[in-house]
Amino acid sequence: HTSGISHDCSCTPRVYRTIVRPHLGYIARLFIHTSGISHDCSSTPRVYCTIVHPHLGYIARLFVHTSGISHDCSCTPRVYRTIVRPHLGYIARLFIHTSGISHDCSSTPRVYRTIVRPHLGYIARLFVHTSGIPHDYSSTPRVYRTIVRPHLGYIARLFIHTSGISYDCSSTSRVYRTIVHPHLGYIARLFIHTSGISHDCSSTPRVYRTIVHPHLGYIARLFIHTSGISHDCSSTPRVYRTIIHPHLGYIARLFVHTSGIS
Repeated sequence: HTSGISHDCSCTPRVYRTIVRPHLGYIARLFIHTSGISHDCSSTPRVYCTIVHPHLGYIARLFVHTSGISHDCSCTPRVYRTIVRPHLGYIARLFIHTSGISHDCSSTPRVYRTIVRPHLGYIARLFVHTSGIPHDYSSTPRVYRTIVRPHLGYIARLFIHTSGISYDCSSTSRVYRTIVHPHLGYIARLFIHTSGISHDCSSTPRVYRTIVHPHLGYIARLFIHTSGISHDCSSTPRVYRTIIHPHLGYIARLFVHTSGIS
């Protein structure tokens, strides 16, 4: 929910909702509605929609439309698109275009791009460029970067820099950082600081935090606080919350409230 009005995330389509049942083939649907008008997420293209069938090779398509005009997500570059084929090695490409000008997502740096090859060790690189000036996303810290090596234990680091000033993402708190060790139980911590003031990500609620224990069933809680006021992420609706139980079928619900009202 991104408007100034508070809603119950469980009863409004203005939320992320994910249901994944691996024994049926991964089926995930993520819905988001960011305008001031309520829509049925299942009938509007202003949503994320993901369908993954692992036995056919992972095929995921994520669509997002964030403008005020409704478009068919399949024919606009203002979408995420992901295709993953594990038998060829995971190959994922996520494209996003957030400006008012239409571009071919495959030929512009203003996109997410991910390539993952599990037999070499998971290697994922996600690039995002959100300013009006194109940059070479391989040489700018304004990117997500993820490296995961499962034989060493999953180690993922995601970096993002969204301000106009260039920083070394490895030495600033204005980043996402993720470390996941599956043999200890998945433990992921994602930190983000998006204001102009630097904070210690470990001591501020303006972070994502994820803890996953697979032997208990995947339990993940992601917290984010993006306003200037400090809140306890565990007691405010201004958070992402995810609970995943793989033995029951993956069930994930992500709630976000980013307005100034709690």
